Amino acid sequence: MKFQLVTTGSGAAQPWLEEFYQVYFKKINPLQAIERVHLAAKKAARDQSSLKAEHENNIFFDYLLSSDFVIVFDERGVSLTSEKFAQVINQALVSGKKRAIFMVGGAYGFNDKIRLRADRVIALSPFVLNHHMAQAVAIEQIYRGLTILKGLPYHNA
Repeated sequence: MKFQLVTTGSGAAQPWLEEFYQVYFKKINPLQAIERVHLAAKKAARDQSSLKAEHENNIFFDYLLSSDFVIVFDERGVSLTSEKFAQVINQALVSGKKRAIFMVGGAYGFNDKIRLRADRVIALSPFVLNHHMAQAVAIEQIYRGLTILKGLPYHNA
C-alpha cells in the first residue's frame, strides 16, 4: 500500500512547510512509503469563496479511485487520540486497498460529497487550523501513528 497526503491550494509554497515535509517524509518512508500530492487550485477573489470551495472539492473528488482508503481531515470529524488514529492507519493497511489517501483541504474545507466518500473523517484539533498548519499536524500524526504500530520509541503515552 502507498500512503499519499493529498493537499490543495493556490497560494505560494511555505518554505517552513516544505522543510517540515522533508524532515518527516525522511522519517516516515523507512516505515511506510508516502508521498505528497498537491492538486493545484485556481485562485479566486474573496467574494468567490463558494466557487473556489466547489472547485477544490471537485479536484479532490476526481482524484480519488474506488480502490482508495480515504481519510479526510476535517474540523467536523471525530476527535481521536493518537493511539486510536494508529488503529485507523492499521485499518487502512489491512483493508486490501491500493492507496491510503490522507486529505487536507484548502481554506474552505470539504463538502458533504467528500465527507461521505471518506472511509474516516477525523478532526485534527478542536481549534480551526489553517490548511498549512493542518498539513503539518497531519503528517506528524501519521508518523506518530506508524511508530505506535511498529512499537518504536516516539510516542510517550
